Amino acid sequence: MLPIGRMLTCMDVVDVEGLARAASAGDPRALNALLVAVRPEVLRLCARFLPNREDAEEACQDTLLALARGITRFEGRSTFRTWLHRIAANRARSTYQRLRRRFDTEARGVPLPDRPDPR
Repeated sequence: MLPIGRMLTCMDVVDVEGLARAASAGDPRALNALLVAVRPEVLRLCARFLPNREDAEEACQDTLLALARGITRFEGRSTFRTWLHRIAANRARSTYQRLRRRFDTEARGVPLPDRPDPR
């Protein structure tokens, strides 16, 4: 039974913890199933950090790539979701910082536009 107000997600239906253990042991099919299962959740998490959809998708792809490359380092000291949340948050922050640096570099010397009158 789900708590009131909580939606059922793909990660609830699939045994993500079991897939993570199998993938960390080197099972490529488990890794593929894991990536498919967690993608929507990762995209939602990245979208909380990055309001632009394309930027959130870029951070999501970075997260999934980091997950695929680093799954063998998942030791199970925490839940897989906790580990995944940390990776996604770090990748989204990195994407934001990279975009911010690019904006600062491109906008150097150009005055910022006036804020619109809130009235």
